Amino acid sequence: AIARYGLPDRFQFDRGSAFDSHVFRAGLAALGIHRNFVRAKNPEAQGKIEAYHRSLGRWFVNELAVQEVVDLEHLEQLLFATIDILYNTHHHEAIRTTPQKRLAGATSARRIAPQDLDLAFFAEVLAQSHKKTGSVKLPSGTFRVPLPFAGRRAHFRYGVETLDKAFLLTKDGK
Repeated sequence: AIARYGLPDRFQFDRGSAFDSHVFRAGLAALGIHRNFVRAKNPEAQGKIEAYHRSLGRWFVNELAVQEVVDLEHLEQLLFATIDILYNTHHHEAIRTTPQKRLAGATSARRIAPQDLDLAFFAEVLAQSHKKTGSVKLPSGTFRVPLPFAGRRAHFRYGVETLDKAFLLTKDGK
């Protein structure tokens, strides 16, 4: 959504584990996005987002059973098509119009480069690399550090979505 519409000032989600994780909250903070606080198990206060989830369940998830999905990119295209064609053109009682008319093509002027967006949602862990080989096991795989850092305990940042990237953080935070 950020890549497509720009950086919002604030986000509102339910208290699902994906939206309440440390990585997600830290990523939003790094991007300068305020996360609205919501109470757990309070669907009345979350009416719009609950309606959105119901709509996706009805129009997208239920249809996947009869839809051939080629790969992750195809799945994402199907999701965006569902949002654009069905959800955004559907009349909503709460806003008394369609999201398409309400937003009128508005996007945020705040933009971010795709690589910076990817880095915002990296997890961090403290781990020690092997003293001879420099390999370190992270939740996203095994990586090798430069030999001057071999055998040291250090902080590593790794992608939770793209499992092919990991970074060693030096003492100065770089």
